[in-house]
Amino acid sequence: MDSRVLKNLSWLVIANIFTKPLWFVFVIYSANILGVNDFGIYTFSVSFLFMFSMLLDMGLEQLLVRDVAKNKDSINIYFNNAITYKFLASILVFIIVLMIIYFSDYSEKIKISLLIIFFFVFSTSFITFLRAFFRAYEKIKYESYSILIEKLGIILLATIGLFTGLKLYGFLLGLAIGNFICLIVSGLLLFKKIDNLVFKPQLNKIKLLLKNALPFLIADIFIIIMYRFSSVLIMFITGNEEQVGLYNSSYRLIEMYLAFPMMMVTPVYPFISRSFHENKEQSIDVASKILKILLLVSFPITIVVFFDYIRVNQFLFTKQYIDAANGLKIIILTIIPLSINVLFGTILAAINRQKEAAFSVGICMGINIILNFILISIFQYIGAAITLVISESLITLMYYLFVKKYFGNFNMSMFLKKFILVVTLLIAITIFLISINLNLIISLTFIFLFYLFIIFLLKLVKKEQIREYYKMLISK
Repeated sequence: MDSRVLKNLSWLVIANIFTKPLWFVFVIYSANILGVNDFGIYTFSVSFLFMFSMLLDMGLEQLLVRDVAKNKDSINIYFNNAITYKFLASILVFIIVLMIIYFSDYSEKIKISLLIIFFFVFSTSFITFLRAFFRAYEKIKYESYSILIEKLGIILLATIGLFTGLKLYGFLLGLAIGNFICLIVSGLLLFKKIDNLVFKPQLNKIKLLLKNALPFLIADIFIIIMYRFSSVLIMFITGNEEQVGLYNSSYRLIEMYLAFPMMMVTPVYPFISRSFHENKEQSIDVASKILKILLLVSFPITIVVFFDYIRVNQFLFTKQYIDAANGLKIIILTIIPLSINVLFGTILAAINRQKEAAFSVGICMGINIILNFILISIFQYIGAAITLVISESLITLMYYLFVKKYFGNFNMSMFLKKFILVVTLLIAITIFLISINLNLIISLTFIFLFYLFIIFLLKLVKKEQIREYYKMLISK
């Protein structure tokens, strides 16, 4: 694997090793402390307002990573036009949110939550914008610093908020304040570490940038609707915060897992943007290795949770989430296609095939909306879970066809033959351990050790690869 990609990946790994275990505990703990109804209000508010975040982002982040990675001299044009636009758009979105709060018949608790969450969404949009420049310059170390500050700040402040008399509101304020602290620090880091960056508000190139970013925007709109609209629809159709909470107790686990494929793929985007036309074989080789890692991680998680979903749900959540177990069993099936989609979508964007990516997601979004209306009406939140699995799988199929056509074939036939054997053995051992009612922690430990043994035995992972990665991790 390219040394620059590996070094950048190493920084993201370090950041996630520190934050993800804490973040996992934080999300589970928060869901249990808030309870199903308040957790449903929180997740509904986030989902509802993130649908407006597309007006702030407009696909500009992906455009600037691709273009600035190729031409560093263009950084001030992209930065100043985009950030000026984002400030103006933020004012518009805030006015829209105020109008929704004033004219809607939502409860007072939901209205206050929407107002607080706006500032969380606002700061999130600007944080991801600033991180895009670190990515374009392949200075992932500083993006990792930003991630550490964001997650640790939110965990600390939101946890404090949970134990105040404000409870839900204190939790939401902790999210917003933690994000604002991260935004300030990320901005200071950006101006300190990128020498030729000068802030000068301007909009003279914004029309051209928005035009070029349109395919990214369309894809983003489709993705936001697919992943956020379900919670909004559950509330709209059922009128029940509990149904939203049950759905999101499982869905939040998927969102947390999403950080892993994003971590693996983030360094690949600028690398493929820069090197695909110069060295196609190397780009395919790097992408193939990332895909193997994603498959090796996503399949065992899916298998274990799918077959032992009741005990996993009981272990993670209190009794008030007992009805979420069936949703967990279904939603966990999205992990595999989701992992592949993160990589394939990144590849298509990096090789300037974002139109094909947008087309794929657009078709699946239409199917997603239709299925959600039908299935939520029949099965409530379970219908949204089924829709998510179908939509993700269809995107995987369409992405694969375009990646094969425009990027190339992944040489993985030998790997897949061995991997099918591993998956079969893993399913068998998981079912056996459940049948003898072995303690969940002991069972998971045994499965983990068995899985490590078999993938090393069949050389799906080699010691040399671990040794190479370790050297890169500790260098510099």
